Amino acid sequence: MKDIRIVLAEKDAILSNMLKMKIDDDELLCLAGEARDGETAWSLIESTQPDVVITELLIPKMDGLTLVEKINNSKILKKKPKVIVTSTMSSDSIVKESIKMGVSYFIVKPYNAECIISRAKNISYKIDEFSKTIIDSETIVSDYLIKFGIPGNLKGFGYLVTAITEIIQDESMMYGVTKILYPKIAKRHGSTSVRVEKGIRHAIEVAWERQSEEMRKGYYRYDVISTGKRPTNSEFIAKAVRELKSA
Repeated sequence: MKDIRIVLAEKDAILSNMLKMKIDDDELLCLAGEARDGETAWSLIESTQPDVVITELLIPKMDGLTLVEKINNSKILKKKPKVIVTSTMSSDSIVKESIKMGVSYFIVKPYNAECIISRAKNISYKIDEFSKTIIDSETIVSDYLIKFGIPGNLKGFGYLVTAITEIIQDESMMYGVTKILYPKIAKRHGSTSVRVEKGIRHAIEVAWERQSEEMRKGYYRYDVISTGKRPTNSEFIAKAVRELKSA
């Protein structure tokens, strides 16, 4: 049942459409309204009474934090929606002010759409315990990948979140990466096994090239460092699973 209602305030039409597609495809989420500016977003929030608001910080006519302030001071809203703020800016002062105002998540662009969707569900109370466990796992995995240096806007980022989360729940899939795991990821993302493999490989390569040799040595032992090559998809996924399960 689609019972988590979302108002989306994003001036970038391409990014907005990407998020809309993810919301429409999710069994728990429903798009209550979409806006390109803050004033329209506020009207939608008042009229639709959403559970979650996803707003850009520097949206026209009324910026994201002003929108949050109006939500906090509203006498019309029956309950205050949870808010996710996105921005290309990430100064400590802005993030601290956002959190102080009650923003649930402050997410820096570019981001992965699935990461936003996971957090939207995570902050909503309308989910069962099993779904919450999966969503929490995806959030933890996303944070892990970002710390490793994998950009959230790469398709491989989303593929890796699904891959690692699936294997954390069922480690036997580690022995069937090509025949079992990739097809399962492809089905969920509307892709193909070949694209999944290439996307994951590219994401790891990008992060690997960004890291210094010192960082690589701190992350991988001699088995990878001695060859001078990046870890394979399976090596990376297996290590991520081990680290996350032991954390």
